[in-house]
Amino acid sequence: MKIAIAKLEEGEHRYQFHFRREDVGLSADYGYNYGIDLDVSLTKMGDEFLVRGRISTQADLVCDRCAEPYVADIQDEMMVLYTLSSKLIPEDEDKQYDEVHRIDPGLMEIDLSEDIRQTLIVALPLKRLCSPDCKGLCPRCGANLNFEKCTCEVETIDPRWEALKKLLK
Repeated sequence: MKIAIAKLEEGEHRYQFHFRREDVGLSADYGYNYGIDLDVSLTKMGDEFLVRGRISTQADLVCDRCAEPYVADIQDEMMVLYTLSSKLIPEDEDKQYDEVHRIDPGLMEIDLSEDIRQTLIVALPLKRLCSPDCKGLCPRCGANLNFEKCTCEVETIDPRWEALKKLLK
């Protein structure tokens, strides 16, 4: 995903991209097997280019509770500042952006591929659940409690606490 900046005028410019995971160097391990949409706003401010983007796609994931595959909607935003200036950016301004990249003055275009790749990796949920009320698997027989009722006998007390139970009687 490259944006030509050589003859870009001051102000805000909008771009839309539709691409595949291979276009930004993502392997199939991440589950991004669907088209990826990116809406970008690039604002040129002198020697600086502020890129704000919104990524939306879907990913094939496996639920952490029931181990069933499911398709998750993934949406995330990115904000990157590209600067031609060699001056140091003040620390308080540096924290406003996800990334700050210094680029060469002779550069004709900005390549967003690496920033997009990193955003897609971070956008994956840490806890992957097919639904918020997923019941998971039975720890004894392995039955998927979302689809079937387990026939395992439910033990009401941990056997290690049995001696304390006798003291209560």
